[in-house]
Amino acid sequence: MDLHLTLSLAAVARALAILARVTGVLVAAPIFSLNLMPRPTRAVLAIAITAALWTSGPASAATPPAELGSALVGELALGLAMGFTAEFLFAAVELAASVLSFGTGLSYVNAVDPSSPVRSTTLSSFQWLIAGALFLALDGHHLLLQALGQSLALVPAGSARASHLWLAMAPASATIFGFGLALAAPALLVLLLVDLALGLVGRVAPQAQVLMLGMGLKPVAGLSAMSIAYAALPGAFSGALARTVLDLGRIVQAAGAR
Repeated sequence: MDLHLTLSLAAVARALAILARVTGVLVAAPIFSLNLMPRPTRAVLAIAITAALWTSGPASAATPPAELGSALVGELALGLAMGFTAEFLFAAVELAASVLSFGTGLSYVNAVDPSSPVRSTTLSSFQWLIAGALFLALDGHHLLLQALGQSLALVPAGSARASHLWLAMAPASATIFGFGLALAAPALLVLLLVDLALGLVGRVAPQAQVLMLGMGLKPVAGLSAMSIAYAALPGAFSGALARTVLDLGRIVQAAGAR
């Protein structure tokens, strides 16, 4: 009887640890963390993924009841770190859109984004939709779930530690600025040339309404350059997604470090 009870408590502790890690991923990861997804649906999805990982994943050492609280915190932190690392891709796309919105003057009109609780520019929402479509088309959601399952083999449920996670996330956060500015670079170059041309026009013909010309010309030039650059976006996003998968592996290794 005591042995059966001990095994049952160990199984419950392992299930709670897996659920904490899965919940962290679903709360922070792109697509899964959308406000458009009802919370009951997200809860059912978390339980379903937990059940799949609990039945198919490797067995882990029993977590003492006194250490269950700290173990759940570590598992939740690992899940959040993995989710935010994947979210860095979308943050980079939104950064590029925000920079272009300011450069083209499209940031004057902000709209409520139903996918997040913050206001964003129309261009940011449009770019986010494109990034979401590419993420799904490139099986980014499957890669994320695969990384979640493989993390249990590297770091068994209940053994994750949060002390080194933030140091491992720092290099991964460079994706926001590196990939984001790379996406915005072609259009920013075109906008710079437009500004130089308008400056020359202002010097040659001081009576010209350079400000009014810029308000009409810069949005057209910026959006045209961005549309042409979209041809290279799938390849660039695929490369950034591959680097994100590598970052996820480093974060899982950091969670298992002692």
